[in-house]
Amino acid sequence: MPVFSMSCFKLPANVTDEISNLLMRFWWDKGDRNKGIPWVAWKRLQFSKKDGGLGFRDLPRFNDALLAKQAWRLLKHPDTPFARLMKARYYKDTSILEAKHRINESYGWSSIVTGLTLLKKGMKHIVGDGESTNVFEDLWLPVHPPRRVTRNEGQEDFLVKELIIDSGCSRKWNLPVLEAILNAEDRNLVQKLYLPQRKKQDRQVWCYDKSGDYTVKSGYWLAFREHLHDHPEITIPHGDPVLKDQIWRLQIMPKIKHFFWRALSKALPTATRLVTRGMKIDKGSIRLPETPPILACLADMEIEMQPNFQETRSSRFTSPTGSTDLALPTSSRKLPWQRPTLGYFKCNFDASYDLHSQQSMAGWIIRDHNGVAFSWGTTNLGVSNSPLEAEAKALLIAMQQTWSLGLDYVVFEGDCKLLIDSLQGNPIDFNIENICWDIDKWRRDFKECVFLYTRRENNMVAHSLASTVPPNDMFYSSSSSSIVSRIYVVGYDIWLSAYELSISLRKHFASCGEVLHVHIPGYSECSSIPTGLSRFALIYLRGEGAEDKALKLSGRRLKLIVEVTAA
Repeated sequence: MPVFSMSCFKLPANVTDEISNLLMRFWWDKGDRNKGIPWVAWKRLQFSKKDGGLGFRDLPRFNDALLAKQAWRLLKHPDTPFARLMKARYYKDTSILEAKHRINESYGWSSIVTGLTLLKKGMKHIVGDGESTNVFEDLWLPVHPPRRVTRNEGQEDFLVKELIIDSGCSRKWNLPVLEAILNAEDRNLVQKLYLPQRKKQDRQVWCYDKSGDYTVKSGYWLAFREHLHDHPEITIPHGDPVLKDQIWRLQIMPKIKHFFWRALSKALPTATRLVTRGMKIDKGSIRLPETPPILACLADMEIEMQPNFQETRSSRFTSPTGSTDLALPTSSRKLPWQRPTLGYFKCNFDASYDLHSQQSMAGWIIRDHNGVAFSWGTTNLGVSNSPLEAEAKALLIAMQQTWSLGLDYVVFEGDCKLLIDSLQGNPIDFNIENICWDIDKWRRDFKECVFLYTRRENNMVAHSLASTVPPNDMFYSSSSSSIVSRIYVVGYDIWLSAYELSISLRKHFASCGEVLHVHIPGYSECSSIPTGLSRFALIYLRGEGAEDKALKLSGRRLKLIVEVTAA
């Protein structure tokens, strides 16, 4: 196919029809002189394999998807020479999304406008600061497909930032303004949107790809679906699409897969099908064997391959000592929960999500390097738009609570692989990019912060906390003991190493109770290099009366301590 030409120009209908006819004849004909019978209409073969077709391209729709890619590049790369030339010529005072056909326009620009029509159908605004999103003109509500806010008669245009209360340290929706301007449905949708607490610019995304970037594949999917909506007479081929999709996944020869597809789609030259095509066949003269040859052949292949497969499997997973468990790959073994290294804490988090009410809850538990629970908590997250959003919110609040305890070296571990992969550098789902924006801010507040994925079996405590929190409780936190005290310590030699100071403080406060953690802002307990410490430290003690016992040490110059106060 002329893909390069189709990505630059809108091909005439007669050209795409001729190319489609060539492809159809190549697929069905048996040679230059032997014309084949098209058992399935070409339009029905253009359905994807997942939908029961063969995935042949609908060329006009594919042409539009390629041209939409050019419009996307003009939108995302406005400083390129080509984009600057097009803007100066065709949309000097507007953006590319507002560009239109012009008098005496070039055929190339006319083609780009055709792709632009498709692009605008899938564009959406992600609200950040709200300074570039129009309330009534732009698509920004969290629905699929995206839509605008309903405008009442006489309402003037204004920006989304007018709906936000920004106090400097927090940002939230202005509920009285929402009630005065929006109807009940739109108001509920707006309140579901998460506002980043740290300002970020609004962003336009393509909502048919998780990354928010336009792809030809997703653009073609949208164009083809709209074409089917306008032409309901085009139906999928015969047969169960689910069964066909499973056939394509079989580990067998491609021609056998295609034979099974043709059988399910009624695309084999059987006597019944030949009669429907006008051929005169005496059905009484046709005799079939008790077992069709193809099925007998497959049965023999299965019997022959099964012993070899068992032998290969046994030899692959058997260790030299004869044990099969020890030879399993690391990824196949169920590793238990791992304790963090000395000086680190591990926070396991999870979220629960109700598909009907969209209510979500979060739970987390913090353990030290001995695996002892230091603190745990649960909270009601309110309404979330998806389970992924609930997981991201659970991580965010777990980070906030961990930071409030004064912990600087923390490993955050969850069982949502998509979220963890996004935080480790993979493309972020645009539906949670505002939450990830705040997560990144809190991440920089820690001295060291690591995100790890674990199996659900290793995250059951956090999962249970998230699943059992009462719906009416906004927040609940506890620790492994009924009393945990935080003591503020000053007056020590700041030129000691963090390790020396930590050991001395632990010994000094050992008589007051169990020393859970020594927090020296900006330093790890295991650091042995003297670099000038912070002038205060926090001691976490567990035990009844620990705070009173520690305060009695105030003013005693026992090697290090000069003053002790309750934090």
